[in-house]
Amino acid sequence: MEPEFISRPNEMDHFDALFDFWFDAGWDVCKGNRSDECFPPLNDMIAQGAWLYGFRAAWIALNGEKCIHEQACRSRAENDSDIEEMISMQLSDALDGRARLLLQLRASDRDAGGCGIN
Repeated sequence: MEPEFISRPNEMDHFDALFDFWFDAGWDVCKGNRSDECFPPLNDMIAQGAWLYGFRAAWIALNGEKCIHEQACRSRAENDSDIEEMISMQLSDALDGRARLLLQLRASDRDAGGCGIN
């Protein structure tokens, strides 16, 4: 008789689902959704990292078309620092009224080697 194994949820599946949730939430905020449930919790670096990846990916996919700073977005970025500056401007606008979250996102980005949201 073969041993019976109890099926447990795969921890990686759970992590992937959480990552996908926060990635999608960051994407939605970049596109203009400002619902409270679309912002990651304070002090959760994993959720914040996934959210920030989603926000950046949406901005790049949209090529800045939905950027709140229309003048900056109309001009073509000539290098990566220009792109990061435009993303940073939109991020600041999207997080208006959420100063602590913005500070945490900037600190974690800087600690991780940064991609320029400082």
